Amino acid sequence: MDAHTEDILQNLADNFHVEYLHVPRMGFAGADLDGFWRKWISFFVKLNQKTSWEPDADHPHLSWTRTEFQFKLLKKISIPNGLQVVKCVGPGYLEVTTLFTNVKAYMTVFITPIGPLKVRMAGQLYTRPCQVLMGRFMLHGYYNNVEDDVTIWNYGKPRLQLNAIKEEGPLVNFRRWYSQFYSNNSFSLDYERRNI
Repeated sequence: MDAHTEDILQNLADNFHVEYLHVPRMGFAGADLDGFWRKWISFFVKLNQKTSWEPDADHPHLSWTRTEFQFKLLKKISIPNGLQVVKCVGPGYLEVTTLFTNVKAYMTVFITPIGPLKVRMAGQLYTRPCQVLMGRFMLHGYYNNVEDDVTIWNYGKPRLQLNAIKEEGPLVNFRRWYSQFYSNNSFSLDYERRNI
């Protein structure tokens, strides 16, 4: 992908992009940001979620994202709540644990820089053998969400300053936390622009 590891991990603290980018299709192919899927799928299935991100108080290289989510069918039937906990270890390794309707899935994700503003992301999903079908469904959902984000990462422009509104406070805190992984010798965006 044409992105920076910070841009990718920043999604952990960005609760508001989910409603506009990922919810419109909720695992179905072909995200439609104009609202077709939002209009029709939301009639049948509604996703409510609450996400929080925070750095680990005892281990400065760790951060945690906790997402509680619930699906409602036909606006009336509630499916039991789900929980996803993401442990971010340093600038490019994630451990994702998802609990949903008696299914527990564990996923590892590696984000590796391979060039200036180029990264490779790889992951592995683990479930119990009797839960493989549900695990495949979850993996399909993860893949679709990453596919949505890749479009933005590949064509987005890095912002040196984040002119944040109140709701983006977690993004400011995330960038402050992530800055510990840069050294005084780290290449800057200006350096990369001159040499690409």
